[in-house]
Amino acid sequence: MQCVYLAVVAALGVLVPAGQAEEPCELRAHNSEVFVPMGEWVLLNCTFTCPNVPHWEARLKKQNDQSGPTWTSVEVLVDDWEKSELYCSQSVDDGRDRESKVVVMAYALPSNVTIDLDEQMEEGKAHSLTCTVYEVAPVENLQIQLLRADTVIHNSLFTDNRKRGKQTVSAKYDIIASRTDNLQNFSCLATLVTTRNFTASSSHVTVTIYGQPDVPVITISPQSDIQEGDSFNITCLSDGSPSPTYHWTVPPGADVTYTQDHSTVLVTMAGQIHNGTYTCEARNAHGRVTASQNVQIIPLPKGLPRSRLGGILPAVGVFFVPLLIYRKIHIQSPTSVDSE
Repeated sequence: MQCVYLAVVAALGVLVPAGQAEEPCELRAHNSEVFVPMGEWVLLNCTFTCPNVPHWEARLKKQNDQSGPTWTSVEVLVDDWEKSELYCSQSVDDGRDRESKVVVMAYALPSNVTIDLDEQMEEGKAHSLTCTVYEVAPVENLQIQLLRADTVIHNSLFTDNRKRGKQTVSAKYDIIASRTDNLQNFSCLATLVTTRNFTASSSHVTVTIYGQPDVPVITISPQSDIQEGDSFNITCLSDGSPSPTYHWTVPPGADVTYTQDHSTVLVTMAGQIHNGTYTCEARNAHGRVTASQNVQIIPLPKGLPRSRLGGILPAVGVFFVPLLIYRKIHIQSPTSVDSE
């Protein structure tokens, strides 16, 4: 009797326990968006849980349409640049049709990526940089990045470009040249954003930044007061691209020497002839700038020696001169002899 009851229940399809709803049918394409190289075939898959086998609806050419207990697949030829919407469609017992959509689009990788940038740029001026990507599709999925070394300094998108087919597009950017750009490598990176990202790079451009020197900074060593007989140095430093050379104007008659790069004035024994203005000019091929420093030598009090040895020499003289005079007199005096 129990076996008959189970058979009846199975025949009526009421094996689902009371209070529980039957699970709905599922229909799902494996990918919602597919990018395919132009002119190639692509395999599409769809899975389902309802009894009826789905079918594929597509305007593209199809081949190898196959099905299994819970899946169906088809190959389609992507031979135009328009977006194609394909549907895995299924009719079920409740009278409704279910479908799962796949968008298929052809792509083309860039044939070349170039960068146009001056190799020499003037500091503080705007210089145009142009990145060009050739024969790429779809452009709305393209991203162009401008790199300084490995750092992205500008990013261009083309999401509003709805044209179909291969295109050659450019991204322009103005660079305000600075010294931090000197000897840096600039390049362009093109990325085609699809279900996987494809990248292509331009060659590198190494730039040289040029500009007139900065206003020189002058320092004196030692920084304390300079007295007659002292030695001192005056140094001039300036930054520029290319590096500047140094030229000095010193007080008339001043006895000075210079370091090899001419950036420093050397004075070994200061005197009143070294009083006055010392002017440094920093110059390169793009300009010249100057800075000045006034120097005042402190005179020694009257009667004091003017050299560092002066305090020793008079003292030595006070001791040795009388001694020499005595020796000279003693040698030249005749020896007295008693006569009989």
